[in-house]
Amino acid sequence: FESNSLDSVICLHVIMHLSKEYTEQIFNEVFRVLKPGGIFIFDYPSARRRKAINHKADNWHGANAYSKSETIKLVGNRFDHP
Repeated sequence: FESNSLDSVICLHVIMHLSKEYTEQIFNEVFRVLKPGGIFIFDYPSARRRKAINHKADNWHGANAYSKSETIKLVGNRFDHP
């Protein structure tokens, strides 16, 4: 897609399967293709929840998890976020 060409991007139940390095590349690409003011909707595996339930990743499935601060760092200052 061309830069600044999409109004929104939705990414659900994907990030949990990616390495942190690849996740950062995905975020960079999303920010490139979104129009100014565009919306990025995504979910991410919560490190806090995984710790609470003693989650153990099984091979590639659910191989990573993020804290709120790590997620905000991935987003950076490119978006307004709570």
